[in-house]
Amino acid sequence: MERIGDAPDLRCRGSSWFIPYETILNRGTERGRHPATFPVALAEMCIKLSGVPKGSLVYDPFAGTGTTLVAARALQMRGVGTEIDAGYVDHARRRLADCST
Repeated sequence: MERIGDAPDLRCRGSSWFIPYETILNRGTERGRHPATFPVALAEMCIKLSGVPKGSLVYDPFAGTGTTLVAARALQMRGVGTEIDAGYVDHARRRLADCST
């Protein structure tokens, strides 16, 4: 950084995106045996960073177990997802039904 002069410190501050979550597959629960899940909090952070206003449409082309759609609902967004695996579609629908109560 010294060679740049007065430039702001651009070094990595560490993992600002670290969100603790369980890494072992939860058999039959929120993760739905999906091999590539991520925490709802991660999707919420991404949606918030996008800057779109509440009520906007969030589209997830690979909806999987519906994590992004759950995050969209929590942030008062409209969510639409597509998924080729019928088992994951059913799981996502159950998750969305559970979070609407």
